[in-house]
Amino acid sequence: MPERELMHWFMTVVLPIVISVGGVVAGLRSNIARSEHRITRLETENDYQAKTIAEQNIRLNKHDEEQKTMMAMIEQIKNLSEDVKEVRTDLKKINEKLQEEHHAH
Repeated sequence: MPERELMHWFMTVVLPIVISVGGVVAGLRSNIARSEHRITRLETENDYQAKTIAEQNIRLNKHDEEQKTMMAMIEQIKNLSEDVKEVRTDLKKINEKLQEEHHAH
């Protein structure tokens, strides 16, 4: 009889506890697997975004350098324009002096 009571106790107490614990463990493993998959996906996306940011930084740096070059060229063009104006003014003065000398003779 004690064996029968032990078996009954095992079937009514221990077995349901073991089955419940097994279900909880299986659920936790499933959640852990999904979380790991999600983390892997997020890490991959993060790596992609980091590469994209690095590429964009390189482009921005190149653009900044191009802007600096353009600004330097614009400044040189302004200086050349001023020099050309001065040359024109000097040529007009020379032309006027030549005409004065030509009329004086």
